Amino acid sequence: MKKLILALALISSLTFTSCSSDDKAESNGTTTGNFLPLAINNEWTYIIESQSLTNTMKIVGTDSFNGATYYEYTDNSEVFPYIIKHWFAKKGATYFLKTDDTTVNEGGVTVNIKSYEIPILKDDVAVNGKWTGTISPKVTFSANGQSGVLPFKVTYTGENFFKGAVTMNETTFENVIKVRLQLVINANEQITNSLQEYWFAENVGIIKFVTYNSDGTTTEKDIYNYQLN
Repeated sequence: MKKLILALALISSLTFTSCSSDDKAESNGTTTGNFLPLAINNEWTYIIESQSLTNTMKIVGTDSFNGATYYEYTDNSEVFPYIIKHWFAKKGATYFLKTDDTTVNEGGVTVNIKSYEIPILKDDVAVNGKWTGTISPKVTFSANGQSGVLPFKVTYTGENFFKGAVTMNETTFENVIKVRLQLVINANEQITNSLQEYWFAENVGIIKFVTYNSDGTTTEKDIYNYQLN
């Protein structure tokens, strides 16, 4: 079981540095602007401050889920030995991050998590406004001749904690929404917490990522350049 929990923790790290959704009848709202331009070949390059490295995120294609268009993107900062597809989608004022079905083989344990998604921004929510929800993607495992379904739940809380102009590297972005996303991941009663910030600039996209690591450090990615189509 310990190896199984470690495998699930690995999946959590994969999907949240970058959740099937309960997808309640929650309003997607009325958008106030385009804070993540979505088109094939749109590309954003970031500087990873702590490592003096660059990281590129690029939209490479589209897929349709439940009648909505999702934009697949690649991220060359992922170094794990598992290929996981990710998509962005915008519905009304809500921007979603979707992860494909994922299978991990680790230490003789095979874990599969079904596709899931989470709202990472609601552009019509006021400063200090929040949105919350819980998703429970189906998780199955097999190990040592045994198999089954594992309880797995993710509770998320998003908050728009800033709206206004931001200057980065001598460039001023006039309309930025800073989002704080808190995730509580419950894998078979083992709790993992994740906290990230996304800074969305209108008509540009994500200009900054901040990840608060479990060891007390932070990892920051700042926009270096971008190309929109």
